Amino acid sequence: MATKVLVIGDLVVDIILGRVARLPAWGKETEVDSCESRLGGNAGNFALAARSIGLDVHCAGPIGDDVNGDRVERELRALGCNTQLVRRMPGSTCISVGLVRDDGERLFVTYPGVLNQLAEFIRQMEPPAIDVAFLSGWCQPPRIAGSALAEFCAGLSGRKIGVVMDLSWTAESWNHRPDLIGVLRQADFVLLNRDELGAIVGHRDLDKGIASLAAELGKRPAVIVKLGPDGAAGKHGGGAIVRARAPAVGSASSVGAGDSFNAAFVAASFHRQLGLARAIEHACEFASETMRKGRPPTNVGSRSAQ
Repeated sequence: MATKVLVIGDLVVDIILGRVARLPAWGKETEVDSCESRLGGNAGNFALAARSIGLDVHCAGPIGDDVNGDRVERELRALGCNTQLVRRMPGSTCISVGLVRDDGERLFVTYPGVLNQLAEFIRQMEPPAIDVAFLSGWCQPPRIAGSALAEFCAGLSGRKIGVVMDLSWTAESWNHRPDLIGVLRQADFVLLNRDELGAIVGHRDLDKGIASLAAELGKRPAVIVKLGPDGAAGKHGGGAIVRARAPAVGSASSVGAGDSFNAAFVAASFHRQLGLARAIEHACEFASETMRKGRPPTNVGSRSAQ
């Protein structure tokens, strides 16, 4: 039976422009040779990747009562996702514009729209019978009050539901560090990148940063740091730091690669019941494969979770 995953957060329309050698100055213009509009955000990208490997995906989050909301809901259903907890609200669906650099790195400019109502949405939500909840990067303080989010996650754990949290870069979160740490302590797995780790621990030493964050979070959460082309590293409680290499992919766009890693890691940890080291290795392999082949179409269907 497929693992049931509830993905909560930013169901977005992404507009991806590339490739950009350098950003123009204010008042100037530059041209790109590609433009793609698609279902995106951390939650949307996760849902696409998770369905492609056979997970039973339930989506939850606010979208607008506009054409972009129609599109998000239609494409989630085409993937085979359960959309009963996707809520249409008066206003605009979140839109994120991504610029892809020549080497595959990217930046985003986002208009949140009704995504600003995510805190109230989560407060009112009653999660269904699931195996694991994946909280996307929008589910972090101060976008959602730390006490409310910690209580929500504790309720999931009380129902024996696994909790996986992915962070996203927001300087405001680092300014609310005690609230953020309090929320992360409620997770089974915490996923973040090198920059986010550095912002939380206050320095750039990878091994010391992983060790100090893992010690601060306690015995329950495992800390997994995504390192892009350098792979990933993780630590669980008092265990040793484990590492995995990422297969080379050249200058392929990294948009959505972290979300593919997340989906494969959840499948490996909860569906296949792999240990931390093997789960990280599998997630690196899957993310690299996705970058090489390009993301699957939204009518992809699914293959068995692997």
